[in-house]
Amino acid sequence: MSHAADRLEPEPAPPWWEQLGAGLIIALLTGAVIGPVFAPTQAETPILRLIWLPVYAWTIIVVGLRIKKIGSAWPALIALLMLVGLTFVSKYWSIDPATTARRVLAMAMSGIFAVYIGAVFRGPHLPRLLMHTGLLLGVGSLLFVFLLPRIGVHQDVNAGLWRGLWYEKNQMGIVVTACAVAAAACLAADMRRWLIPLGTVGLCTLLVLGT
Repeated sequence: MSHAADRLEPEPAPPWWEQLGAGLIIALLTGAVIGPVFAPTQAETPILRLIWLPVYAWTIIVVGLRIKKIGSAWPALIALLMLVGLTFVSKYWSIDPATTARRVLAMAMSGIFAVYIGAVFRGPHLPRLLMHTGLLLGVGSLLFVFLLPRIGVHQDVNAGLWRGLWYEKNQMGIVVTACAVAAAACLAADMRRWLIPLGTVGLCTLLVLGT
């Protein structure tokens, strides 16, 4: 009798370097680390813009390598194109067209990356990617809470509450909740690999309680 995990894996997982790159970009897209460290006042700074250039370059590279799979998701690409087009046009009535143009680029690249993730990380590979990424972010958050409390713990309105690698505790709550859901999916898909998913759920629960 085959296990559920065997039925859910129609194709092998992407190579390790692709998983690593995807996980890093997902972590950055959550707003972890770079904002609180490089722009603690939440003001837009040149260094934050520069950080995204290699992210966009990596996205273009992997999309080029996986163009056939991404092409199979053409309905999502059409929807994304329409949304980006509408946002681009909005710069003509925006009070700050330059900022709007940058936001359009950011939305287009993050949207393309989302389509890439959905097309390439199929079956159980997507929740595993999200679980592993969230687990690392959760461990990093704990380190910031106890070793760098000036960043990892709220100092103002919500003084004493954990915010981990993010600006706000709610940001951390959203990310670790999504991570816990992904871990639960991994656990349901393959009960033989229970240690990491169960540990991830426990860590995420602790972080949510800290918020």
